[in-house]
Amino acid sequence: MQKGIVLWTANSIAALAFGVGHLPTMMVLYGVRSLAGIPPLVLVEVFLLNGILGLVSGVWYRRHGLIAASGIHFWGDIVWHVIWPLLLG
Repeated sequence: MQKGIVLWTANSIAALAFGVGHLPTMMVLYGVRSLAGIPPLVLVEVFLLNGILGLVSGVWYRRHGLIAASGIHFWGDIVWHVIWPLLLG
């Protein structure tokens, strides 16, 4: 039981860090020099979507290894940056 709590805590921290890692990109996209310039709804979206993807990647990493977790990131980017814009078209 203790091991599970430690793993989920570590996975949650890693997912949060994954979201934070995407903030500089948002700053560039919005042309701002500080995090305060990013719209609050965008911050929620960044942390929610990247956090969920980070948690899923953490579970897949634990079960299947680094390649599987990297694949989740790759396919998440394909869906978000290629397929989704085509659907909105």
